[in-house]
Amino acid sequence: MQQLSKQRGAAIIVALFVMSIVAVISVMLMSRLLMDVEHTALWLRDAQNGFSVSGSVDWARETLGNDWRRRVPNQVIDRTPIKSPVDQENHQLISSEIEDAQGRFNVNNLVDTKSQEQFVRLLKTIAPTLSDAIAQNITDAISNWISPSGDNKQDDYYAKCHPPYRAAHRLMASISELRLVQGMTRDLFLALSPYVTALPESLTPININNASIPVLMSLDPSFTLDTADGIVKRVKTLPFVCVADFAALDFMKTHPVQTERLTVESHYFLVKTNVFTAKLDDSERVFYTLIQRKEQNGRSEQMMVWQSIGVP
Repeated sequence: MQQLSKQRGAAIIVALFVMSIVAVISVMLMSRLLMDVEHTALWLRDAQNGFSVSGSVDWARETLGNDWRRRVPNQVIDRTPIKSPVDQENHQLISSEIEDAQGRFNVNNLVDTKSQEQFVRLLKTIAPTLSDAIAQNITDAISNWISPSGDNKQDDYYAKCHPPYRAAHRLMASISELRLVQGMTRDLFLALSPYVTALPESLTPININNASIPVLMSLDPSFTLDTADGIVKRVKTLPFVCVADFAALDFMKTHPVQTERLTVESHYFLVKTNVFTAKLDDSERVFYTLIQRKEQNGRSEQMMVWQSIGVP
């Protein structure tokens, strides 16, 4: 009888051990299943975001193409920003906006000395406490970063960063590269980012109809806040149809702005797409797309240059 009791006790222990193993395996399988479900949901969200952004870009390309085809003499071609209606589809809210990228300062223009002087003024405008020396040093560092023949005077600084890196010595593909340049701080980058862009060419003119107050103030040392504000207010009701109209303004007689650096006809546009997903995780993501509009054989062609998430 005692031997039978021992056998029963051993059987119970084995059964409990097997059950514990089954329970552990079940938990592991359930955890793996939950992870797979989450991964699938994220994949579906990303795929859905991709379709939404693609539709936004198609809308922007068609809109910009229509603007070009319907242009008439002595009228502004594009009245930006251009906002799309909010679209709701598959538990997503999608809104898009076309901004004139040439209303911003192109950091790749810093290959030019006059543009460097303008950029120093832009830095001082958005960060008044910045000293002249620091603003000039940052400008020099960016100019060196994008110059193919730039020297290596910042190499020691970049080599000591974590992780270490080198200056690109090519045009910037994104303004996010500014964070890598010596002297650029996070706060300065955040203050500067709404007013700059990185276009795939240098020496692009600024569209005076769509330039912000800080960008307008950077055009010439004599441009005050009131001067720039007056231009922005005038553009809202009566935009400039040619640069000559801007140069003919009375106050321009005392503001020697180089008009060859200005335009009223842009070729680069930034499309901002907001995608809010309510079903999965109430997430909101912002996508940026740079579109270039070219005229070929009397027709316009709208080409996508690049896309990014979060940073234009």
